[in-house]
Amino acid sequence: MPSWPVLPPFGDSIQLQPWAWSALSSWFCTSFISCSLLYALVRLLLPNLFAAKWEEIRSTKPHRLVDLCKEFTCFVPSTLVPLLCWRDVWDLTAAAIAAPTSSMSLASPRGLWSACGAIFGYMVFDLVMLLVFARDLRRSMGGEMYWVVWGHHLLSLALWPVGLGTDLAVVPIGWFLLSEVSNTLLALRNLMKYLELRGPLFTAVSASWLLLFTLVRIVPLPLLGYFLGVGATSHQPAGLRALVYGTVPLPLLLNAYWFFLAIDGARRMLKGKSPKGE
Repeated sequence: MPSWPVLPPFGDSIQLQPWAWSALSSWFCTSFISCSLLYALVRLLLPNLFAAKWEEIRSTKPHRLVDLCKEFTCFVPSTLVPLLCWRDVWDLTAAAIAAPTSSMSLASPRGLWSACGAIFGYMVFDLVMLLVFARDLRRSMGGEMYWVVWGHHLLSLALWPVGLGTDLAVVPIGWFLLSEVSNTLLALRNLMKYLELRGPLFTAVSASWLLLFTLVRIVPLPLLGYFLGVGATSHQPAGLRALVYGTVPLPLLLNAYWFFLAIDGARRMLKGKSPKGE
């Protein structure tokens, strides 16, 4: 495999190629429009496809209807994003392992810009939903998770383009994008939970999601922490270095926190209790 390019200091590497913003904007529009249309379609069809369950939820927990329909839109980024970036993430990781001291200053490839556009389209759609249906979603998600999602989306929207634009912390950003694949099974699990489709299939989906979550979000944590510790960022301005070391650990800690919640939920299920929030 050819060596991955290590970009020059910040002042030079910020001059982006036109394809970078083109990839970002085109996939942003594709994702945002797809999520919007899918939500509208689900909102139209679900009351007919699951009439009894829809009426039951509407009568007892109407605040959950928005979250139920919104859950379908998670399939858009969890499918698009990994497909757009997995090969680049694999190559970036191999290059970082081969030269750890350069792991935090590898060039950002087109696939990551495209994947960022796809996830940003979903995040903006999600933020619009969180804003428009704030009362219902705060009740459905829980106040703590509601604000965690706001913080996660806003920080990602603000910081990932900076990282890709300066070729700083591209490897961790790539893994954050790739880990979106675990949300496919999570969304399926949540839909089964909302529609009360319990039983062996629900257990299998839950176990498969936990395994996939562990593989793509937890197993890479030590390696990403190592890259963060030894990566060559000394040529970057002090402000950017502070930004990297002050923010990159946050998604790592968030994944660890979500893993703790998932393990706790699995433990409660094995004891015959309902996971918290269900």
